[in-house]
Amino acid sequence: MHISQVSNTPWLEMHNYVLSHTSVGVQSEVCEDEGKLSFYFQKTFHVSPFLDMDHIYHFSFSDLQEKAQVNIEMHKGDDLYFDAKVSQSGMVGSLINILISIPIPYLSPLHSPLFFSYC
Repeated sequence: MHISQVSNTPWLEMHNYVLSHTSVGVQSEVCEDEGKLSFYFQKTFHVSPFLDMDHIYHFSFSDLQEKAQVNIEMHKGDDLYFDAKVSQSGMVGSLINILISIPIPYLSPLHSPLFFSYC
């Protein structure tokens, strides 16, 4: 299970998306060859005044020994509106190494990144 926290910094609000293969309204897929876990779900939290609620999120998590990666995409129909990626390579370990490396001040509602994931 992944809990992904999204923040809309101007309004000081936060929302958690609980992502697992049993989550209601979440489609998940595992690509074992690539070591990737993906989730597709409807946007339910207003983040930006420039992007309406009619979007689908695609969050993917890779946890490979040579490269750990988190990727977030937001789609509307066939169009890609947002794409962000955080990766770390050259470390033996897991995705948690990326998450630990994010400075604590950035986890507050005032300074939170768009995305943070807890595993």
